Amino acid sequence: MAENQKEKLKDLNSLIYQTQNITYRLLAIIGRDKKKQDKIIDYLTDKGWQVVNIEAEFIRLKEEYENEIKNEVDMRSKLKEWFMSMPDKLILLHGSILYQDDLTKISPIEAFKYNTRGKNSVVMFLDDEKKLGNRLYYGELGKENYYDKEIRDINLVPIEEISDDFEKHEDTIRTPDKNLGYNVEDLPEDAIGRYFNFKTKHNLPDPIYFLFLFRLHLEFSPK
Repeated sequence: MAENQKEKLKDLNSLIYQTQNITYRLLAIIGRDKKKQDKIIDYLTDKGWQVVNIEAEFIRLKEEYENEIKNEVDMRSKLKEWFMSMPDKLILLHGSILYQDDLTKISPIEAFKYNTRGKNSVVMFLDDEKKLGNRLYYGELGKENYYDKEIRDINLVPIEEISDDFEKHEDTIRTPDKNLGYNVEDLPEDAIGRYFNFKTKHNLPDPIYFLFLFRLHLEFSPK
């Protein structure tokens, strides 16, 4: 690969860091590249991420709660309960079954996106999907399981756009409550930062959050 092409590749650590600081903490990696996928999985599992096979868990839930699951609402409820019980750092694989099963017929993103708000970060591999602009495609046009939707509120990245030089920026990955580079106790006594608990989880991206604090500072500062 040419040097200028390498420079345009996205850093995995930075993508996860961004994901940790947006409302829906989901990084969807699109496309097939088994070698790079395995490398990403090995790298993240070494850092505490847990691999989950969505298809296997979906089948298990259907069998285990066969008498309780009567419709799509029941199935989605069980998926939500299961997902919320999982650890904070997840790698989700093999989610295509959710497009196809009569009890779901939704995308893996729609199935789990809203519940990633309580997680550290979730990485989802979408092997069979295609990305065009902000739109995500699955299946063939005219087929029952065809999916075509605009996705704007998560990190959506083709696997070929991710650099495989992960170790170069590995210190970038942090937990959401450690994004600040200073200790609140080190601030001056009258600093506005002392009036806020920066370790409280919030759903605003960092730039907006600090703009909010700055506006408060202007409003309450002595005239």
